[in-house]
Amino acid sequence: SEYRPPHARLPSVTCDRALLVDGHEKFLPAARRLRDEYNEELVAIMRRYGIVREEEAVGGYMVKVASRHHRKQRLHDAQAQVCLETLRLRQHYYEQEFAGMDSLVRRRKASAWYKAAYTGPLVAVSGISRRPVELSMISFGWIPFRELCSIKKGPQAGASLSFQ
Repeated sequence: SEYRPPHARLPSVTCDRALLVDGHEKFLPAARRLRDEYNEELVAIMRRYGIVREEEAVGGYMVKVASRHHRKQRLHDAQAQVCLETLRLRQHYYEQEFAGMDSLVRRRKASAWYKAAYTGPLVAVSGISRRPVELSMISFGWIPFRELCSIKKGPQAGASLSFQ
């Protein structure tokens, strides 16, 4: 894919309508509130390590880390720590909101989370330069990836994917 500078907004990101199931609207207000809370926590992690791009934080491949961390840790150690922190964050939100629910409710809620992420406001993030940039943050929508994969595969699909 084409390189995108850290200050760039995602180009024309739209929802895949196949991931929007009937009944998801009921869960949208809560999904928007949780999206905002999740984004705040993710941005706090990003600030600690001087990360500006969401995909660096959730994907674990960081180009740079803030100098205060780089002196104390090797880049590899910082990458591992960021991966661990973001994994715990995603697991926390998933377990808090999806544990013990029946399949239909999980699918509707996952659909609402996906829509909330892709229709959310831009988030101001300041990295190493400390100049805030506005980003489209979408990782919240993919926390329930098992359910989204199941929706995409169709009504008979099983959910055998995990965070590991």
